[in-house]
Amino acid sequence: MEKEIDLQFFHQNQVSMAQGIAKIMEEVCLRSLKDIMDIVVERNKMAAAPSIVHGGEAVPADNRAMFVTFSKGYPVWEWEVREFFRRGFGECIESLYMQKVEGNEQSLFTRVVFQSASTIDKILNGKGKAKFTINSKHLWVRKFIPKRPKPSSSSSLPYDNEMPALPHFPFSSVS
Repeated sequence: MEKEIDLQFFHQNQVSMAQGIAKIMEEVCLRSLKDIMDIVVERNKMAAAPSIVHGGEAVPADNRAMFVTFSKGYPVWEWEVREFFRRGFGECIESLYMQKVEGNEQSLFTRVVFQSASTIDKILNGKGKAKFTINSKHLWVRKFIPKRPKPSSSSSLPYDNEMPALPHFPFSSVS
């Protein structure tokens, strides 16, 4: 049975196809290439600078970071976020940390560290938060605010290299 598949089919089934691709990535690709991925992740962690000197002063990564959230049911992939910022602002990303999820779940947020804090000002354009669309999927961005360390914690990092919990983030007033 040969049947021609038109673009409407892909449009109507984009969510289920994206979930299927994510499942294949998780269950096949990432498992079979885990050893290579572990090496790359470690290399990237070691290569990431904790701060960048700007105007004679070090600018910590948290001061060059944005928190980006996505709508549930409309998965946004890391490559889409990278491409969005690259097209709009050039090669500006130092690192990107997607929320870690299990199985068929989708990431609902990411933290993006830019090479320059001025990129955040360009993106927000004087506002506290902004709404964008990537491939017909909404994302909201705001300046990253790190969690404060708990007094009983022995770590100097507020979240031990993990992403902070997703905060309540009202966006109804964003146009």
